[in-house]
Amino acid sequence: MGNNKGLIQTIISQDYKSMIMCKQFPKSIGIVSPFKKIRNTIISNFVIPKNRKHRVQKIHRDIPIISSYKTINDNNILFDCIEPVFDNTDIFTTGNGFYTATSGFLHFDLIMSEIKNKEGNPCTICDINPRLLIKESEDIRVETTKIPFKIFVTDKIKIFSVMMTKGFISCVVNPKKSTLYLVINQPNQNFVGCCVDYDNIQMIKHIKTVWPIFDIIQSQLSANIKLKKDIIPVPLEKNKTGELTERVYPILVKLERNLVNNVTTVSYIGESLFIP
Repeated sequence: MGNNKGLIQTIISQDYKSMIMCKQFPKSIGIVSPFKKIRNTIISNFVIPKNRKHRVQKIHRDIPIISSYKTINDNNILFDCIEPVFDNTDIFTTGNGFYTATSGFLHFDLIMSEIKNKEGNPCTICDINPRLLIKESEDIRVETTKIPFKIFVTDKIKIFSVMMTKGFISCVVNPKKSTLYLVINQPNQNFVGCCVDYDNIQMIKHIKTVWPIFDIIQSQLSANIKLKKDIIPVPLEKNKTGELTERVYPILVKLERNLVNNVTTVSYIGESLFIP
């Protein structure tokens, strides 16, 4: 493993629409990765420019047993940490070969243990604990000027990330816009999620200074994160009786603030399929 304990490593893809996250916890490594079905294989399909190769190498050093990267053309690198551990599982299918999700995000834990093999030589085994599967959904957008925002002045890209017990928050700021990716675990209750790590708790407080849309209820060892009331409209879904009710299960939302005209676009871009 690397020496980045406590810090979240986040890499933004070439098109700024996806990300890889990696964070070391005391007994596991938390990972957030995009996934996409390419032919009959699910992979991360994460592409970044070659000039950011060092960022990929840092994450690869933390999770070498499940990750790989390769140069795919003169300008880009392809990174993957999904296929080695999920290729033979039914997490993306119904068990009969039908794919319930062909693209989206997966949050999971990697738990590595050192044991001795039959010959008495040390070897590493890994267990995988899936936490949340977000299926990419139709991008439904709503424009608003009512969401509070504080200008963050920067002449380059800044990234602030939080890995919750289920899901993630990532704030990407550049000179022209600020983008907030946000998993909301219980939309009908405005409940975003829970943090149980000091660094995560401090980071959500920092993100709140840029996007003052959160209420943070902190105890000694954890913090619950909620959205302020009426900040983001809750999407509706049909219940078992066919009635429309506010969605109960997690969604992935993207808030994008145009720093030129001060308009914020809210996009509903994913919904949960797997809740352990």
